[in-house]
Amino acid sequence: MTNAIGIVLQNRLRTLKSAAADEYDFLLAVEHQGAATRFQQQIARETDSIVAVVRHHLRLHPDDSCVVLPPDSWIKGGFNLCVLIDIQSCKWAQSRRVVFRCPLPHKLAEKYFPGTIDEKVSYEAGAYS
Repeated sequence: MTNAIGIVLQNRLRTLKSAAADEYDFLLAVEHQGAATRFQQQIARETDSIVAVVRHHLRLHPDDSCVVLPPDSWIKGGFNLCVLIDIQSCKWAQSRRVVFRCPLPHKLAEKYFPGTIDEKVSYEAGAYS
């Protein structure tokens, strides 16, 4: 009996045999997983900037609490990384959790087509308003 050597992809161990049986581009999926991990690490280093942006846009009072939750609580989707933030404000009776969405650059080919992230965010902001 041989031990299967594989790669953990999307929280599942994938072997050469399982990769051959699937109908998706295994190598591209591995590349995207690595890019998503690197992007999450980059965003985790920018929590002070995220807090400043959230404070500004929600017009929080200096005494209000605005805390970025740890990266293991963030939501990783197919095209966005959602950073969770807890806010305690004197304007609200209870604390609230907000989401700071970050488009994944590798999913939008930002490297090859600069400006695609700005375009996506502009369209989404227009749809929300």
